[in-house]
Amino acid sequence: MNAPRRRLARSLGYVDATAIGLGAIIGAGVFVAIGPAVGVAGSAALIALVIAGFVALFNSLSSAQLAAVYPESGGTYVYGREVINDLTGFTAGWIYLIAAIAADSAIALTFAAYLDFLFPAISARAIAVIIALAVTLINYMGMKYSAEVNDVMVVIKVGVLVLFIALGAFFFKAARLAPFHAEAAGVLRAAAILFFAYTGYSRVATLGEEVKDPQKTIPRAILSALGISAGLYLGTLFIALGLMGAGRLAASDAPLALAMKDTRMLWSVYAVAAGALVATSSVFLTDLLGISRVVFAMARNGDLPGFLSAVRGRFGTPHRAVLTSGIAVALLTAFLPLRNLVEAGSFGLLLYYAITNLAAFKLPKERRRYHKVLGAAGLVSCIGLAVFLPWRTIVLELIVIAVGIAYFIAMRAISSRRRHARSAESSRG
Repeated sequence: MNAPRRRLARSLGYVDATAIGLGAIIGAGVFVAIGPAVGVAGSAALIALVIAGFVALFNSLSSAQLAAVYPESGGTYVYGREVINDLTGFTAGWIYLIAAIAADSAIALTFAAYLDFLFPAISARAIAVIIALAVTLINYMGMKYSAEVNDVMVVIKVGVLVLFIALGAFFFKAARLAPFHAEAAGVLRAAAILFFAYTGYSRVATLGEEVKDPQKTIPRAILSALGISAGLYLGTLFIALGLMGAGRLAASDAPLALAMKDTRMLWSVYAVAAGALVATSSVFLTDLLGISRVVFAMARNGDLPGFLSAVRGRFGTPHRAVLTSGIAVALLTAFLPLRNLVEAGSFGLLLYYAITNLAAFKLPKERRRYHKVLGAAGLVSCIGLAVFLPWRTIVLELIVIAVGIAYFIAMRAISSRRRHARSAESSRG
């Protein structure tokens, strides 16, 4: 008799799901990724932000309709398996884990950069590792607790961005936006970097098994979170450029706090820096939640070691998946540079969503909510942006992806040989 399939409780409504999406989107992207993006595109990063937003829109529509059809933990790992084949699903899950762990490590370092802005004597790297372990503990304690903490954080950080835009508008100088031009390659590379800032909308899809009425709730929550975030991002980047200019903005790992210095209101500097701490820890909270659920889903299906699919009775969480994910993030946080992690996260997530769009494109007509041309547009735009990232990042990440695929093929071959051996023994018996 087969063991019962482990399931997670449906405890999230529309407001919680939207808040989780906002919590995952608004964070490291707006608080740090704008620096590297402005560094390659100048003030034209505003155009790049719009391009990245449209790519995210295509992806969000694909994610929404797939999550409504397959409301299970795992996101594109599940969609790839169900719509295309097992190898595609595994590849999507493996890419997601690589990219999301890199992105979470960047988020932890962003937290540390803003804390260092407030308290320079503290070791930023050590603080980044500590926050990684603290967020792991919160996720370990259970889904409902994580959702409640996230709801409070979302209110705070949205308020801080509104404060930044409102105060900064009084000190805004349009002349600082000049020169407003860049090479097309620079704008597209900036768009690829800024895509990192939008990708949290998928967190709702990866939690599909824990959302109430997923067919209605998931699409609404994803689109709501993306729309609110895009408006805040554009306003924030526009004001930041008008306060500092592209040169100064690109040079800082804590750009929004530095921009507030130009208002000469010390309290606003501390408010924005504190908001960045809340924002990055909130994103980290929901990101690690999503990573652990993909690990759980892959382990449950035998694509990762089975012990990672254990669910702890007291809190109802996949505790081993949470701990394993948190330790991986802490290790990268301890050793790798911030901007390289942002680029690695962006590249992997673009590939991951390329598979999402491919799965949406291949959905049967009767199961699609949107025209398949949106899936095609998402697929092409994801790959198109990915190739503009640094080649060293691309090559290194493709090597890690290849290692994962080799593991999958080897494990399937071993499993097949074992089945044949058991079958042969049964025949002889």
